[in-house]
Parts: sequence; structure tokens; C-alpha cells
Amino acid sequence: MPDLLLKDFSPEDLDRLTQVARAAGLDRMNWAKGVLLQAASAPLVRKRYAYRGFAARTGATLTIRRLGDDPDQVASDLAQADPAQAAAEQAACALVRRNAPGDRERALRLLHEAGFELFEIPV
Repeated sequence: MPDLLLKDFSPEDLDRLTQVARAAGLDRMNWAKGVLLQAASAPLVRKRYAYRGFAARTGATLTIRRLGDDPDQVASDLAQADPAQAAAEQAACALVRRNAPGDRERALRLLHEAGFELFEIPV
């Protein structure tokens, strides 16, 4: 099985890690492995993504982009939308700006429920 080697810890840091592991009833290696795996199992939050959508019922088109960490780097273009689609676009943009775990998926679900067929596009 492959290994992961972490180096360059100070003696004080290693002592602290050992103490925390013992308090959890584990040796340092198994405790650290558990912490790393738990961190890696959290939802991924992508910083850059973009989607294009089309709603056949109304002919509405949508492009929504997130280009980086700054909430000001979110842009959206919406055309020919009905009021429900416009509201969904506003809510989706707010989620994309916040960009917490699960926000991208919630935004896509809102847009889909508003009648948009969505496609991921390159950024």
C-alpha cells in the first residue's frame, strides 16, 4: 500500500500532535491519518467554474461564471427570462458568490428547477 511521508515538524509540534492523538486514544500515525482522511472527505469547493443554460419553454438563456476567490468575480448574463427564472438566477448568483460547500450544487438545482438545461463551459 502506498505511503505518505510528512516531514519538517518541530519537536514541539510533534509533541502536541502526540498529546492530541493520545487524548483521542490513538497513536499519532492513526490519528493523523484519520484527520487527513476526514478533511479530504469534505465537499470540494471549486474556485473557478462556468455554466450556460437554456430554457426551452421561454427561450431564456443564461451564463453564470465564477472566476476566482473574490465574490466580485462572479458574473451572470440572463436574457428573455420570466420572473421565476430571474428570481432563480438571483438566488443562484448569491450562492455562487458565497461558494460554501454545496452552494454550487444548490445553485445548479435552483436553475434546473426554473427550467434551465445547464452545461458546464470552460473558464
